[in-house]
Amino acid sequence: MIRRDFFKNVAALGATLTLPSFTLSRHEDEQEFIHSSSELDTVILMKNIAEPFTILHIADSHVSLVGDETEEPYVTWSKTMREINLPGTHKHFKTGAIVSPMDCLEMTLALAQEKKPDLLVLGGDIINYPSELLVKTVTNMLNQTGIPWIYTAGNHDWYYPDEPGEMEVLRKKWIEKRLLPFYQGTDPMCHSVIWKGINMVTIDNSTNTIQDQQLDFYQQQMAKPYPIVLFAHIPLRMPGMMMRRRNASGETPPVRKEDPNSVKFRDLVMKTNQLAGIFVGHTHENRVTIAKGKIQYVTSQGADGRYRFIHFGKIE
Repeated sequence: MIRRDFFKNVAALGATLTLPSFTLSRHEDEQEFIHSSSELDTVILMKNIAEPFTILHIADSHVSLVGDETEEPYVTWSKTMREINLPGTHKHFKTGAIVSPMDCLEMTLALAQEKKPDLLVLGGDIINYPSELLVKTVTNMLNQTGIPWIYTAGNHDWYYPDEPGEMEVLRKKWIEKRLLPFYQGTDPMCHSVIWKGINMVTIDNSTNTIQDQQLDFYQQQMAKPYPIVLFAHIPLRMPGMMMRRRNASGETPPVRKEDPNSVKFRDLVMKTNQLAGIFVGHTHENRVTIAKGKIQYVTSQGADGRYRFIHFGKIE
């Protein structure tokens, strides 16, 4: 595999890449990780891995349903998000066919059944609002693949547009009332599973905040003797990364001020020598940020049929 010194220098300084593909090698103490990536496939090679395996990462599917009767009490809250994600609202990135986000999710899960990854990771905004019928429908779709999955929430999964209330309160309310099937008995705020010698860690940062318990949990993961792969929904604001997007008028909105715990969490992540990679969604784009040797991948939106296969292998 090609190793490019240019990318080593970029990784040390901090940069955001929108390249079609790249290869990067980095060393930290006794850890070595080699990354090679395009929009749909990422390869991470390392020494400490039991055996090769593959993950399918899906984010921002934003599925809705026609005639969702469970939504009638909440129709004024869900109407806008439902209407912009129904049949005929999207174009599939590969075929160009006019589809709905639900069509795209079905096609992606059919691809999963064909390619047979070892694990599915749902990276948030899988559903467009916390509908009981949507949760049941997507859970059944996932079960039918026969592939294990883990999940962390995005801001849309638990949010009804225009519903009044604080985000933390609304998240807790709808996780407990609707989203629990997605978690399969695990802690919604933070979870860890050792998968073939790699620590798969999920942290819910969908309110743009990090709780004290999540900080404590991540520090516990840092103390374990395993490479870490971190999954969240909202990209971490890594050094050199601008979290700014132009609005419809062409103006750039002010950067949201980070809460103190989010800064602490980001700093802990940046100090994690055994961090193999960070995988997020939220911004609906293929983007890679490299800062101080840490690499964060944004997976493109599932609502257009996109996804990311993550292949883990051993450095020989």
